[in-house]
Amino acid sequence: MPDIAKLAAYVASRSNGERLAAPLEHPKELEAYRVGELIFHRRAGAHDFSCATCHTVQGKRIRLQRIAQLTDPKEAQGVFPTWPAYRVAAGDVQTIQFWIAVCYRAMRHPQLRYVSEASIALQVFMAQHANGGRVDAPGTKR
Repeated sequence: MPDIAKLAAYVASRSNGERLAAPLEHPKELEAYRVGELIFHRRAGAHDFSCATCHTVQGKRIRLQRIAQLTDPKEAQGVFPTWPAYRVAAGDVQTIQFWIAVCYRAMRHPQLRYVSEASIALQVFMAQHANGGRVDAPGTKR
């Protein structure tokens, strides 16, 4: 596991049991939210997919795995605050940015750079839908 994932897992674990309270007051936070929303809904790549293609549809599955509807606060609250997570398939703890990169590869999008402004904006957008969810990190994912 990269050092940044170890650090992220430790920091997240210190908030276990707390409710996610991602702020959205500063102008830069509002700007990041708006950019993240655009990225979430932007269709591109060889398949003309966006994050919304899979993550706004109730009951969507990929290879028998249920896909969370990340714009539904009830679902987002149960998923987003569990990252970083131990991924059984990888045998390691991974950050949500790593998992976003996996989705981008699957959608045939250009790769989103780790900790880029775009990847952070996408997380700000997702975090707003997950506000109020209980932090339980590192979680476990398939």
